[in-house]
Amino acid sequence: MPRPLPVGAPQVVASPQVPEPLHPRPEEVMSVNATIPLIALAALVVYIAYRHQGLQVWHAIVCALLGFLLAATSAAPQIRIVIAGILQWFQTSGKG
Repeated sequence: MPRPLPVGAPQVVASPQVPEPLHPRPEEVMSVNATIPLIALAALVVYIAYRHQGLQVWHAIVCALLGFLLAATSAAPQIRIVIAGILQWFQTSGKG
């Protein structure tokens, strides 16, 4: 015959600790608004370098791969902040 459970004070079970996310929250990182004209300008620069300065296709592929790999590192937020600052500087210098 099973024994009845003892009646006593309820035990509080501690909730598990939630670790901090590896990546900062969206409000902590400045977003970079890469607009279509900015992307088109970058593509134009790559095309001119390819046609007139001897950029080879594999150079461009390696640079693109490096960009994707950098985006997956802990340096990505700092890179985004620098790019956002440069873009903001261009936007404010064009208005003055």
